[in-house]
Amino acid sequence: MVGTMTKKRLFSQRMGLKPVKVEIQVDGMDRDLRVAIWNIMNETFWAGLQTDQFLPERDGEVLKTIHTKYFKKPIDSLLYSWLWWQNELRDYILKAGWLKVYDIFEFIVDVWPDKQILENHFLPAFNNMLEEELSGYRFVGGFLTPIISEEEIAEIEEALLETNRIRPVRLQLEEALKKLSDRESPDYRGSIKESISAVETLARMITGKRKITLGRH
Repeated sequence: MVGTMTKKRLFSQRMGLKPVKVEIQVDGMDRDLRVAIWNIMNETFWAGLQTDQFLPERDGEVLKTIHTKYFKKPIDSLLYSWLWWQNELRDYILKAGWLKVYDIFEFIVDVWPDKQILENHFLPAFNNMLEEELSGYRFVGGFLTPIISEEEIAEIEEALLETNRIRPVRLQLEEALKKLSDRESPDYRGSIKESISAVETLARMITGKRKITLGRH
């Protein structure tokens, strides 16, 4: 099953001859995590594609977006061969700086067209993999977010799910999460402000009072 791996220690680890990873990867990414990210991309985003295959329309559009919007390359340099793309992406994920690997992972999640499959199947599998490889980040609401606690992540996901049909509130919560998820410069003050604004927006929608704030009773 995608995203599941055994937690049983190998013989060499049980004998104390090979160290067991115990440190959460926050400021870097080892080769095991890089390989795991590449493997799960293949098992989810591009499952079933053959190396000699001309890309189907959906995959071609996604990869064209990666080519032109993420890599910022000319569109006439784009090849629609999966073998070419496989080599390009594998090389990037195995060799690029760790921040860039997370960048492209998050970018592909953002542009993936089938949001239902993404949220119901892909993201849980991605988070299982990140947990197994001791990454310090998880996907929450489509953003890679530093781990606070599994309980807090679950609460954020539930809030996003509950507000899915209330677009203004959902957008404010997503903006709060985006500010919190900035790995180089997290905006905690801005995240709190957006979260409060989301609650106030919901309160206005429930009460019908357009100027209500949390400071007024």
